[in-house]
Amino acid sequence: LTVSESFPLEARALAIASILPVIVPLWKLTPPQIGLMISAGFLGQLLGALLFGWIAERYGRMTAMIWSIALFGVMSLVCALAWDYNSLLLFRTIQGIGLGGEVPVAAVFISELAKARGRGRFVLLYELVFPIGLVAASLVGLWVVPHLGWQYMFVIGALPALLTLALRRLLPESPRWLAVHGREAQAQAAMALIETETQKATGRPLPPPKPVVSTLNKPASLADLFGPLYLRRTLVVWVIWFSSYFVNYGLSIWLPTVYRTVFKLPLDVSLRYGLITQAAGLLGTLICALAIDHVGRRLWFASSFAAAAVALA
Repeated sequence: LTVSESFPLEARALAIASILPVIVPLWKLTPPQIGLMISAGFLGQLLGALLFGWIAERYGRMTAMIWSIALFGVMSLVCALAWDYNSLLLFRTIQGIGLGGEVPVAAVFISELAKARGRGRFVLLYELVFPIGLVAASLVGLWVVPHLGWQYMFVIGALPALLTLALRRLLPESPRWLAVHGREAQAQAAMALIETETQKATGRPLPPPKPVVSTLNKPASLADLFGPLYLRRTLVVWVIWFSSYFVNYGLSIWLPTVYRTVFKLPLDVSLRYGLITQAAGLLGTLICALAIDHVGRRLWFASSFAAAAVALA
């Protein structure tokens, strides 16, 4: 269910790429206005990550995911009602708050349930949903925008997100979060549910639990990111995410508009070329997910960034 909700969210994040070739000439937008329209969603994501990250720590992963998905789905419908540039800019910013809250909290929720062995492959197979969503957005936009209008991209993106709210009852709260907050009975109930469903899915009993090394539990702090233990990791992760978002989303969202306005290609051709880019990204993510536990994180990061630099050059 966490995977299914991330699919429409990521597809919805890129839907702006499909509608820009239409609204740019319609509203006579300038390049700075286009850039601000694209950036507005990411500004909202930054705010949402901070807000819902705090909610997830204080009130639980499920609470944060429910409210972030609800905000995202409602604002996606509101975006379809936008009447001009300024209204869509405001609505997309608020919509981004929901998206920015759901994505990291869902990743934390999954990592807290995944076993240590094979965790890299498991988490990356979850992350595979994101490029699938990007390809889906390009495919849907290829037909919907020319035939139904750009507003329907927002409506289509909202419906699956709202549907996942009804399925939330089937997922338990993170047992790890419950245990850390002293709610032992609820943590045991959540683990019992997970174990029962796992045995049903595999058709065999679970192996006996292995002993684990106990750790000192203390509240997390933003200051920890810049302490001696995590400072280097913080800087590396920041560089990785900054570069990935700068290049991937910069290309993904701008390219259909560049094809349309600079190279004067027809709308359907511009959207089709954007789809090719997303399909290549999906293939790369799949290869990464299957090979990461064999190749290793550092070598894969280095090789991927070097290949991206050569391609951009």
